Amino acid sequence: EVKHRFTANLSYKLDLFDDYSTRINLFAQRVKGKPYSYTFDGDPGFGDERGFEDRNLLYVPAGPGADADSKVVYGEDFDLDAFNQFIADAGLEGARGTILDRNTQNSNWWTRVDMRITQEIPGFMEGHKGSVFFSLKNLGNFLNDDWGTYKQVNFEYNNPVVDAQIDGDQYIYTNFDGDRGPSVNIDGSSWFMRVGIKYQF
Repeated sequence: EVKHRFTANLSYKLDLFDDYSTRINLFAQRVKGKPYSYTFDGDPGFGDERGFEDRNLLYVPAGPGADADSKVVYGEDFDLDAFNQFIADAGLEGARGTILDRNTQNSNWWTRVDMRITQEIPGFMEGHKGSVFFSLKNLGNFLNDDWGTYKQVNFEYNNPVVDAQIDGDQYIYTNFDGDRGPSVNIDGSSWFMRVGIKYQF
C-alpha cells in the first residue's frame, strides 16, 4: 500500500512549424516508500519455519546491557554494540522490551519525472494528420545515475536482522546480521526512452 503520493503535471504548447503544434509534457511524482518489518532471520523456535520468508517479528531487548533483559541471552560472538547502535539509528529505543509491530518502518521516499515531446506533422492527404513523439521515463536517472533511484526492502517486505533461538522462556541471540535496508529496484530506477509515429486517417 502506498500511503502518500504527490503528483504534478506541467504541459506547454508552442508552434515551431507553421500551424503544427509542439507539446512538451512533464509528469512528476513523489512517493513514500512501502512499509516493512524488522524480523528474526528465520524462525527462532515459534514453529513457523518457511524457507522463503522471515516473518517472525523482532523482540527488542529491554535495555542495552548484556544483563538488562532476563528474556535475552547473547552468544559470545554477538556484536551487542552494533546491535544497540542499530536500535538507536532505527528509532527503536521506545520499543524496548516489546515485540515490534509489523510495518513499523518505511523504505525511502522516491521521485520520478517523465517527459514527453509530441510534434504534429502534416498528413499525406486532406483530412489526414500525424505526430511524432519522444518519451523519456525517469528523466532524473537519465541525467544522473544517483537520481530517480527507487530503493525498497524486497518482497515480502521483511528485514531480518538477528539470528536467534528460543530456549524455554529465553531468546538466545547468536548473531547480529546488520540492517540490510532498502536495495535499489533496477526496473523501477532505470531510465528508458521511446520514439514513435502516430498517423490518423
